[in-house]
Amino acid sequence: MSESAQSVNVLGVINLRFPPNALERAQKAVQLLEERLQKQKERSRGQSKEAELACVALGLADDLLQQESKMARLDEKVEAILEKIKNST
Repeated sequence: MSESAQSVNVLGVINLRFPPNALERAQKAVQLLEERLQKQKERSRGQSKEAELACVALGLADDLLQQESKMARLDEKVEAILEKIKNST
């Protein structure tokens, strides 16, 4: 019997349901979102909530793109090392 989805409150605005195996990641993601939003509010007094959220979303998207690029470079390095190992045997 599988456990049912659990609810996580996001920004005090909406409750989203997640399966138990994703609950901890969802909670960490909400915490990160709340931290980034608080920092954005401190930097940009007077912006609308939509503008603050858009800035946070763009910042998170940029972080993701940078990490994906870094992972691609690391994958290339690993492949090159594996190829050297393969050719040396």
